[in-house]
Amino acid sequence: MKFKYDLHVHSVLSGCASRENTIQNILNMAKLCKIDILAITDHNAGFNAVAAQKAAAEKDILLIPGVEVSTSEDIHVLSYFRTFDALKKFCDYLYEHMPKMKFNTNLYFTQEILDGEDNEISCVGTFLGIASEIDLYSLQEVVESFGGVTVPAHVDKETNSMLATLGCVPDDIDYKVVEVSKNCPPEIKSEMQKRFKVISNSDAHTLESIVLNENYIDLKDKSIDAFFELFGK
Repeated sequence: MKFKYDLHVHSVLSGCASRENTIQNILNMAKLCKIDILAITDHNAGFNAVAAQKAAAEKDILLIPGVEVSTSEDIHVLSYFRTFDALKKFCDYLYEHMPKMKFNTNLYFTQEILDGEDNEISCVGTFLGIASEIDLYSLQEVVESFGGVTVPAHVDKETNSMLATLGCVPDDIDYKVVEVSKNCPPEIKSEMQKRFKVISNSDAHTLESIVLNENYIDLKDKSIDAFFELFGK
């Protein structure tokens, strides 16, 4: 069965995202765009993804527990989990391994933690959009210890990507899936498809980006188990 998906969306918890990207606005836009499977993947934190699970279920959207991690090399890696409890525990671990840099509101929006009804609970005062202390290889081990999987994000981009930083996707990390940007050059996408399953997402920092996302995935059903079969899990 084919399902429309978007597995890389930022909420107001990411200081670089539009203030319109609240939980309810994201979910309503996803529903309007007939997205079946969604992941809210903020930078180095999962508060709003956890808060969105009930509202997503009410809209019949399969919400994948996820977060976009910045490794110590400043490479972005999407990390997905089977449960929101696992995501929360991983993000607690991740926060312990983040530099505690004071957040500069002159450069970024506030990093807002919401409840499922878009009420502001609090703001994260330390900057989340920077490299963590966890290197690429350690991240794979830690995510797997929480039952999760990792997907190199926008591997073709000129910043915060594996190709830009390392010049390749390493052979000695067992990635099953990689993400390319929507503007990925065909030759790079073709090369990636020789080694990996390739997905493309909106990487939405605005609601308009969700509208422009048109990607479909073939799964046996709309379930977390079927999603994890992509990774041989």
